[in-house]
Amino acid sequence: MWLYESLSKFILEAASGFQAERTEIKSGRTTRRRSTNGEDPPVIVAAPGKLSPPYPMLEGRHRQPLPRIPGSKPVRLKLPEDKLEAWLVPWRAGPEKTMVVTVKPDTKIVLDIASWSEPKEHRPLRRAAKILEAAPVVFATESSTSAAYERLNAIWNDETLEKGDPLGELLTEHAKKLVLVLEALRAHPRAVLRTEQRMIKLQDVRRTNAKTLRWLSAQPGRNTAERAGARQRIKAPKSYESIATLENRVLLAFAALTVRETKR
Repeated sequence: MWLYESLSKFILEAASGFQAERTEIKSGRTTRRRSTNGEDPPVIVAAPGKLSPPYPMLEGRHRQPLPRIPGSKPVRLKLPEDKLEAWLVPWRAGPEKTMVVTVKPDTKIVLDIASWSEPKEHRPLRRAAKILEAAPVVFATESSTSAAYERLNAIWNDETLEKGDPLGELLTEHAKKLVLVLEALRAHPRAVLRTEQRMIKLQDVRRTNAKTLRWLSAQPGRNTAERAGARQRIKAPKSYESIATLENRVLLAFAALTVRETKR
């Protein structure tokens, strides 16, 4: 498997036999590469049957299989295989600085695309996305249809919305800053000691309280052993560790909201 720097260089080698710059993709490893300016997309090349669907797969918010280049390998390519399959790496989507492509479950390509420029066509699309996102709330809250359209028109005229994806950038910032914190909380969540009344074997009872005494007084028998019954259990306080705390519920809600927004 190989990664060509650009589609034009891949075509040049196919047409003229000139050996273009390429990087070998080794199985079971992560290949890191600084990509070009994005005007000409990189190309992944492999022998037929080497990659099985849905791979290669673009990871991240825009997760999807890569588009395959039709046709078979021209004879001028200086590669050992007789035939080849090729896939185009898509254009940069959003403010991401890196692009991750899974070639196989254990093989990945990480492209540094910080130098890629964003197409001008993406800017009005970003404003249009903001209008689609705001439309349900606007039409539900404004007093008239004309007022709703005026508010949506103001969103369309706001050119600052073209400069970035605030939600995506916020999620990216959270992912970078909180990854160690969230991992630590996942491994060792805050726990508290709680107590509840349970039916406990008589020999395992370590302490009693007022509820235990009220329960015992309501049972038939002349002593504690008789009141414990045939199973020799009484209702006594039992301490246990619980992670159902306010902090952990907030953390769970934050994680669930983050997952929902990243999928959207």
